Amino acid sequence: MDANSLSRPPSAKGGRLLLRPTLREPWLRLKCQSLSTLSRHLRNPLTMSDSSQEITTSRVRPISGVVALMAGFALGVLYIKGYTFLTLGTLWLRLLHLTLASGLFLWGLKSVFLGRQRRQTSIWFARLMPYRIEVTREGWLYFIIMVVILVGALLGKHNMLLLVFGLLAGPFVLNGHIALTMLTRNQVIRTLPPRVMQGEWFAVDVSLSNRRWAIGSWMLVIEDHLQHGSEHLFPIIVFTRVGPSQERTGRYQLRLLPRGRHVCGPVRLLTRFPLGLVERSYVMQCPGELLVYPRIGRLTSQWHREQLDADELVQNTRPRVGAFEDEFHRLREYRQGDSLRAIHWRTTARRNQLMVRENHQMRDLDLALVLDLWLPATPTAADLANVELALSFAATVSVEHCQKSRESSLFIGIAGQHARWWCGAAGPQTMPQLLDEFAMAEGSSTGALTEVVEACFQMRSSHVNRVLITTRDDRQPTSQLLHDVQSDSQHRGMPFRLVVAHPEDLKRFFDNSNDNEQVPYKALAPLAT
Repeated sequence: MDANSLSRPPSAKGGRLLLRPTLREPWLRLKCQSLSTLSRHLRNPLTMSDSSQEITTSRVRPISGVVALMAGFALGVLYIKGYTFLTLGTLWLRLLHLTLASGLFLWGLKSVFLGRQRRQTSIWFARLMPYRIEVTREGWLYFIIMVVILVGALLGKHNMLLLVFGLLAGPFVLNGHIALTMLTRNQVIRTLPPRVMQGEWFAVDVSLSNRRWAIGSWMLVIEDHLQHGSEHLFPIIVFTRVGPSQERTGRYQLRLLPRGRHVCGPVRLLTRFPLGLVERSYVMQCPGELLVYPRIGRLTSQWHREQLDADELVQNTRPRVGAFEDEFHRLREYRQGDSLRAIHWRTTARRNQLMVRENHQMRDLDLALVLDLWLPATPTAADLANVELALSFAATVSVEHCQKSRESSLFIGIAGQHARWWCGAAGPQTMPQLLDEFAMAEGSSTGALTEVVEACFQMRSSHVNRVLITTRDDRQPTSQLLHDVQSDSQHRGMPFRLVVAHPEDLKRFFDNSNDNEQVPYKALAPLAT
C-alpha cells in the first residue's frame, strides 16, 4: 500500500459504558423530540431535517440582560430623584448618567425580549466557564413583580414593601443555589457506535452517574451535541431522579442523513429544579465521533446482465504458475479431444479405463473501479446530490464484489479533493476500510482523474473488469477529459465501462430508495438501568 492508499479506519473516541445492576424503579423519562420543534427551547439551532411534532417549553433569558435592565432602571430612578455621580450637578455628569442609564436599559430589553442565537460551545470557553446561569420566562415574570414592589418601596418609603421584596428575593436566590447543588459531582458517559450507515436508525446510550452519597439529583436534562460541518443537532434526555450513588441510562435514536465524520460533544447538563425560575447548566467535554457511511443500495438485474456481457468480452487467460490452476470439479471418462495432460493415471490404472480431471474455470473477474467526483466551481444542490449518488453506487458495487467474489482482486481509485487508491484482495475484511474512504470522500473541480487512471493501468491483468463512475456530463466542457481517458484505455487494450452518475442514467442499474421517515432523531420507550 503506497502513500496514496486508503486511510485506516478511525478509532472511536466514545467511552464504553459499564452497567451496574438493573434498577426497576420507573424514575427515568426519556424526552427526545424532533430538532425543528426543539428550536424554541434550544434557541434556534441549525436543523438537518424537518418534522411536524410539537413540544411546549419555555425560553430562558440571559442573566446578563436581566442585570443590565436592573442597573439601567436603578440609574434611571436615581436620575429622576436628582442623584448623579458624586452628587454633583454639572451638566456633563448628568448627561453621562442619563446616557449610561438609557444604554443599559435598552440593551437589557433587547437581550431579554429578543433573546440570542445559540452558538456552539467551544472547548476552551467550556473549560474557562463551565457553569452558566440563565433566567427562565417564569423567572422573568417573577423578577418583574419583585422590581415593581422594590420601586413602590423606594418611592413610597414603605419598609413593609421592602420586607416583601426580601421575602420574594429569597426563593429566587435559593432556586439558583439548589440548581447548582444538583449539578455538582455528576458524570456523563456517552456510548455510540464508531460507524453507522447513512439513513439507518441507530441508538446512542447516555449514562448519568450521581457521585454524591447523601443527596439525589432531580429533574436533570442532558443536552447532547452532534456537529457535521455547519449543521448541529441537540438531542435531549430528561432524568427525573438519580438517587445518591446511583446511575441511570437514557437512550435516543438517530437517523443521520449527511455522510462523513460527525463530531460529538460537548455535553450540557442543566436543571431548573425546584422552582423553575433559574436555569443552571454545566458543560462537560465528553468527546466522541462517528463515521457515517454512504447508503448501500441494491443493484438491479439490468446491471448484472450488462456486467455479464462485459465479462464475456474480457480475455479469460491468466498467466498461470502450473498447468491446472482452475478449481478441480470431478473425474470423468476420457473423451476425444481431451488433453493428454488431464489424464489421471492412478485412477486410470485402477479402473482400467482412461480417466481425466475436469476443472471449472474461476469466472470471478478482478474489479478495478475508478470514481470521478467532479464538481463545478459553484455547485448546485443537484451537483451535490450526484456526488452522493455516485458514492452510494460505488460503495454498493464494491461491497457486492467483496461479498460474492472468490479469490479475486480489487482496485478502488477516488479522484476528488485528493487522489487516493487502493489495491488488494477482495473480501469481507476489506469492506470497513473501503467504506471509511467512501465516507470521507469529497467532490472537487480539480480532481486528479488522470493520476488515478494511470494507477489503475498498473493492474495489468487481462482478467479485470474496469468501471469508471463519473459525475461529469457530456454537455459540460470537462467531458473532453473523459473522451481522452476512454480513448487512451482502448488504445492500451484496457477499456473502461463508463457509468454517468445521474438519476436518469442510474435508475436502470441501481435502487437506493429508503421509505423511512425523514427526521433527525426519534424517541424510544423509557429505559432505566
